Amino acid sequence: MTLLSVRQHLVELSGRYDLVVDAINWANNGADFFIQAGQRWLDRSGIIQKSDSKYYKVLAEGAWYDLIPNCRNIKEVWISNSDGNKWKLNKRELGDMLYFSASNEHIVNESLIPHDVRGDNVLKDPGQLTKGSPINYTPVVIRTMPEALGVVTIDRFGPAIYTDATQDHYNLDGIVFLPPAKPGHVLEVTGQFYQPKLAINSDKNFWTEQEEFILVLAACRAIEVTMRNQQGVADWESAIRSETVGMELDLIEEESAEARGMDG
Repeated sequence: MTLLSVRQHLVELSGRYDLVVDAINWANNGADFFIQAGQRWLDRSGIIQKSDSKYYKVLAEGAWYDLIPNCRNIKEVWISNSDGNKWKLNKRELGDMLYFSASNEHIVNESLIPHDVRGDNVLKDPGQLTKGSPINYTPVVIRTMPEALGVVTIDRFGPAIYTDATQDHYNLDGIVFLPPAKPGHVLEVTGQFYQPKLAINSDKNFWTEQEEFILVLAACRAIEVTMRNQQGVADWESAIRSETVGMELDLIEEESAEARGMDG
């Protein structure tokens, strides 16, 4: 199914024909707002296992950060190399990571640093660290004030400013990993991700392909939210729960099978 079919079914089920231009081509006249709101609510509800996903990125030589799209939260970060080895990165504070890496390379000469800023407050520009195999990571704040549209600032160290001018920060999460990567490393992030946004008639995602009816119900719920109809919201949520019971049972059965296998 596509966004167009979801839009048509939403209008027919809700009776809100004002949300399309006409009932022939079913062009959007407000329906997509509720479909997108319903999808966002479903993604956040965590009612399906598909919200857990993996993100892969082949790292360029010297890479020490990455921007991850549509990420709700990060659970684990892994690195693999060209030798076929793979390991899980340790989550640490950014200051600890930078000071640890710089100190190990003897880049930080504490005798030249004022006493009041020695220790964990002394950070080194990651771009100057020796390349290796990343072992630590940390999430980082990538929003700056005032906001600069079209530019993401990862960090700055004096005159060195690290930015990405290809996209805005709104749907991105940033991570830093150290030491900077040598050639041949692949980043793997496990977490929960939003499904791709439905924007044009032909767009598809998990919800349109596998659970279109649930997406339509969630869009109907979103309509009732804007009408401040608490009973209507509760009724649609009850309908959604009844539709997702089978999905939850499938997940429970899968987890039970895994537990039995490990016990065996």
